[in-house]
Amino acid sequence: MSTTPAAALDELAAALTSVTGLRLAQLGADFEPPGVVVGVPRLEWSGYHGYGNDTTPPSAASFPIFLVANLDPDKTVSELLRYGPLVGAAIEKVTRATVEAADPGFYTAGGRDLPAYVFTAEFPLS
Repeated sequence: MSTTPAAALDELAAALTSVTGLRLAQLGADFEPPGVVVGVPRLEWSGYHGYGNDTTPPSAASFPIFLVANLDPDKTVSELLRYGPLVGAAIEKVTRATVEAADPGFYTAGGRDLPAYVFTAEFPLS
């Protein structure tokens, strides 16, 4: 079954709304953590691409997913450790998406660099 990157993004976003206590925020929006943001995917093509054929759809998408925590010494670590496994499980509920790891990082929202886990959800499109 093939799908588009936009449909895959919608599927991931729908799965992430199942995590109680997290806000699903739009990329670039200012929001109050804890929350989760689905980023723009890296697109991959496989197979032969004939010259002049610009209609070959991507075969896979790798979505960065940011679990964003409060920048607060009393909350940061506990929020990331509490919600990290729940976000990973929610991503895996999307039947064709897989996630291997969550890397510590930052997410910028409202001019603030906020602590985050960055998941990469691998989503086959074809």
